[in-house]
Amino acid sequence: YDYTITPPKITKPRANVIIRLCHQGCYFHGVETEDRSKEFRAAIDGWNKIAKNIFVWHYATCFSGYLAPNPNLNGLAKDIRYYAAHGINGVMIQGDYQSPGGDLAEVRQYLTAQLMWDPTQDPMALRKDFCDGYYGPASGEAMAFLGLMDKLGDNPNLHGYGSWNPPDLANPEFVKAGMEVLERGLAKVTDDTYRNRIQKLMLPLWYVQLAWPDRYGLSKEDGRAMLARFKAVVKTNGIVNIAEAYVVNEDGTSPLTSNMDGFIAGLDAAFADPHGP
Repeated sequence: YDYTITPPKITKPRANVIIRLCHQGCYFHGVETEDRSKEFRAAIDGWNKIAKNIFVWHYATCFSGYLAPNPNLNGLAKDIRYYAAHGINGVMIQGDYQSPGGDLAEVRQYLTAQLMWDPTQDPMALRKDFCDGYYGPASGEAMAFLGLMDKLGDNPNLHGYGSWNPPDLANPEFVKAGMEVLERGLAKVTDDTYRNRIQKLMLPLWYVQLAWPDRYGLSKEDGRAMLARFKAVVKTNGIVNIAEAYVVNEDGTSPLTSNMDGFIAGLDAAFADPHGP
């Protein structure tokens, strides 16, 4: 997309033309201060001088791993405010578009919808409002987990954009602390709806451990128990994609396809009990 990001020197779009700019830069740190977004900021400024309508296509998921821990809540809030202050009058935020269950999907959707409606709102107040209503008795633990995610994303040496290697970002200390706080939250709820919602927060932590067990010291025995929990939550919530997937037909069409079953089959083989079921 880079060759069209710079506005033309002569041609000017008519008033009924929408200019679509695709987001560039690290998810976690926001476009306003991130060096990787210099060209993108310059493009916004340049198009503002000649165009009436500028919409941003903002990326917000790890396309190679929809369940990968993605600490972009603070970055998203900053970016929406930046767009509102810099002449952007339309934003489409692209997350996991193929399946339910993407990392932090529910809180991310609530936060971004609220801020696009009114970017002056306090993101932390919105976050708490959501957690109180959505996680019920485990709201405090959900908030604490989101705080761990924020801390992970604050690291100036770690970046994420479009796709990244999840175990490089989600260090074992973060995964351990996240599991502990969410297990405490799970112990506070008895209602199946709340239990399912807390376990969906656990999915990314289970995902990285199951996919990279050596990185997190996950034994075969513990992995089998974790995989059973993982599969139950995936089935309950109808999660059909672990990552972006499509096929290219002979006629050039590219229908989307699911790939969760294949991912789980690989895990079944990796964690199979050598002594049989």
